[in-house]
Amino acid sequence: MKHAWLAALFLAAAAVALADKVVLNDGREYEGLIVEENDKQVKIKTSKATITFPREQIKSVEKGSSAVAERVTRLEALDPENPAGYLDAAEWFAGAGSVAADVATMKRVCNIASRERSLACRAQTILGDYLVGQGERLGAARAYQRAAAADPKNEEAAKKAAETKGEFEEVAKRDLKDLLETVKLVIDARYAEAIPRLRKSRGLFFADQAPPILHKSLKDLADDLQLRVACKPCAGKGQVICPFCGGKGFTTCSNCDGKGVKRGFVAGKGEERFSEKACRSCIGMGSILCTTCKAERSVTITFVGAYIGQAASVQVETTSGKEREQLKIKMSLTTYVMNDGGQKVTSVIAQPVVKGGMKACATCKGIPFAPPETPPDINALNEYRKMIDDRITGTVPLNLSERTGEFCDEDFLDDGCLRFRNGKWIE
Repeated sequence: MKHAWLAALFLAAAAVALADKVVLNDGREYEGLIVEENDKQVKIKTSKATITFPREQIKSVEKGSSAVAERVTRLEALDPENPAGYLDAAEWFAGAGSVAADVATMKRVCNIASRERSLACRAQTILGDYLVGQGERLGAARAYQRAAAADPKNEEAAKKAAETKGEFEEVAKRDLKDLLETVKLVIDARYAEAIPRLRKSRGLFFADQAPPILHKSLKDLADDLQLRVACKPCAGKGQVICPFCGGKGFTTCSNCDGKGVKRGFVAGKGEERFSEKACRSCIGMGSILCTTCKAERSVTITFVGAYIGQAASVQVETTSGKEREQLKIKMSLTTYVMNDGGQKVTSVIAQPVVKGGMKACATCKGIPFAPPETPPDINALNEYRKMIDDRITGTVPLNLSERTGEFCDEDFLDDGCLRFRNGKWIE
C-alpha cells in the first residue's frame, strides 16, 4: 500500500512538472496550458479557469508539455459508444493527470463509464477515492455504495462501503425527510411546489421504491402533475420563442450581413456568376438555420438546364446543423456545379422556415397545460408516505440495500452531454 501511494505521488508530481507555469511578482504560481502569449499579456488555461495576466505582473514563464493540454486531448477523444474510454480517463485523472482533474469532470467521466455495469465498480471506487481527497466524504460514501452494488463480490468495494456506512446513513435519513416533504406537497395538491422537488428526487434514497407503489416513477409523477399546472413562463403552451433566433428559425449570416454575396465582390462586365459572388458561409442564402430550436426549411437550387436558355431546379429539405451536408449531396460547395450532370448552379434560395423558432420551455420541460380527468392516486401516495415515515421514525429499520440497481449518478446522464468539445460537455 505504501509503495502504491508513493507511485501515485510520483506520477502526480511528474504531471505538475510537465505543465506550463506562470510565476507572478508576488510569488503566486499558476500551472496549466499557455494559450496566448505576447508583449502585453499571457493567458494560461488551468484545470478550473482561463486567466490573463499583464506582462508587468509576471516574474517568469516556464514552458513544458502540459497535463492540461493532454486533458483536452483525452476528453475530446472520448466516444459514448466506448464506456471503457471514460474509465481510462478517470484512471489518468486519478494518477498522472491529477493536476488537470477537477470534481465536476471526475464525476462525469466516472458516471458515464458506470453505464456499463462491468465498469461501474472500478469507476465508482475511483470517484469515491477522489472525493475523499477533496473532502466530499458524503459524496464518496454514495460512490462506494454504488461500487458495492455493482459488484457485491468485490472485497475492496465492500470494505469501503462498510467504512462509510454511517455517513451514507446520514445521507439516507436526510433524503427520506426531503422525500417525505415532497410527497406531502403532492397529497396537499400543492403541485407547483412539488414538481421541481420531484424532478430532483430521483437520486434520493428510497426514490426508486416509488414505481411499485405509485405505478410510476417520481419523474413520471412530476410530468403528470405538470399537465395540471399552467406554467407561467410559457403560459401553459409548453414552448417559448427561441431566444437565439428570436422566433425566426434562422440567423443572419455575419460574413455577408445577410446579402448572400461575398464582401467586396464586384461584378465584371455586367456578369454576376453565382460561383464568383456567393458567400461561402451561407452558400448565397444570406441566412443560416438556427441550431438552438432545431429549425427546418426547403432550399431551391436553380441550375442551367439541358438546353440553351433553359433553367431547372431541385428542392432540398434541410435541417439545422446539417444544411451544408444536405446541400452537398446535390451540388459541389467549391465549384458550384450539380453533382449529377455538372450543370452550373445559378442560385440557391432558402424558402421560409417550416419548423423552428420555438423551443421547449425549460420550466415545464415542454409539457403543455392539459389537466387529465383522473386525479393523482391519493391512496397510493399515502401508502408511499407512510413507508417513508416509518423509516424516518425507526418503525421499520433503515436498510441501505433498499437502494437497488443504482450503479451511477443519473444526473450526469440526463442532460445527454457525453461528448467533450471546445472546452465543454455537449450532446
